[in-house]
Amino acid sequence: MLFRKQMLTLLALLTLLALLTLLGACGSAASPTTPPAAPTQAPTAATAAAPTATAPAPTTAAGSDRISSAGRILFSTDRGGSQDIYLVNVDGSGEFQLTSDQSNEQSPAWSPDGSRIAFMSDRDGDFEIYVMLADGSQPQRLTTSSSIDTDPVWSPDGSQIAFVSDRDGNPDIFVIQADGSDPRNLTQHPERDFDPAWSPDGSQIAFASYRDSAADRPAANDLYLIQADGSQVSRLTNDLNRDSAPAWSPDGTRIAFDSFAGEGMFDGDIAGGEIYVIGRDGTNLQRLTQDSTGGRWPSWSADGTRIVFASARNASATFDLFTMNADGAEPLQLTTAASNDGEPAYAPASQ
Repeated sequence: MLFRKQMLTLLALLTLLALLTLLGACGSAASPTTPPAAPTQAPTAATAAAPTATAPAPTTAAGSDRISSAGRILFSTDRGGSQDIYLVNVDGSGEFQLTSDQSNEQSPAWSPDGSRIAFMSDRDGDFEIYVMLADGSQPQRLTTSSSIDTDPVWSPDGSQIAFVSDRDGNPDIFVIQADGSDPRNLTQHPERDFDPAWSPDGSQIAFASYRDSAADRPAANDLYLIQADGSQVSRLTNDLNRDSAPAWSPDGTRIAFDSFAGEGMFDGDIAGGEIYVIGRDGTNLQRLTQDSTGGRWPSWSADGTRIVFASARNASATFDLFTMNADGAEPLQLTTAASNDGEPAYAPASQ
């Protein structure tokens, strides 16, 4: 019995020794091949999956010459319940919220050097003009009137800000110093003037006005030019549409704007309207968008190759941001939130 147990133990030890020898041989044979294979496969899979899984459309657009490399885009949105100001990269990535006040912050405008942002806010009771740093910090109130002040835009040298105010009884175009001092009424007209846009050379301000509206089309208005000192007003468009939101091309030769046709037009229209471009002298009118769901608030990229705008091209009829070539070709959607994203502004070349 003892001998049998010893034999069984010996057989078991021999079997275990043989098994260990076999496993050791297999391990030494596999070791030169297996470790290199794993690292080779893992990085390849991760690299291939990243562009597809993250954001296929922006990745494709970013690798194309269609997208201007100059700057980011400011916009206002109601996605938080009230209006706030956001930033987004030119390929639609990297959305960043700049304001989070429970009030309404709208109409963001870059300073020429990209360091500051002017905007309108009703955080102190009524709409006033404010300025903050480009990261959303250090907001400063510039206007303190009891009227409504809206639509700020910087002069090209950054020394002044044009805006709209009804402090003299009806909306006119005003100019203040960048520190909020010395307000001046440029237009002084009994009809509504709005949407100022300073020319790149600083000599003129484009704006929209109802001053020549036809009696049978009271909702129609046109675009005008005024010298920066308030003199020499000239009419740029002359039609029965609602022409608004002028935006100068960086070289100052053209002005993009949105135009609405039909009855019942008003500022809050969602659908309808198209983006047009016209020469500074009022010639060479060109329609850029061809979509019945609208295009509003055009803004040029710093290099003049792209235009950002808002359009309600979705089932819920809410505004998203799009960019397109300066001739209207190759539109690219930037935002897809279930909200109204509007008033986009391309960053200056310094950003």
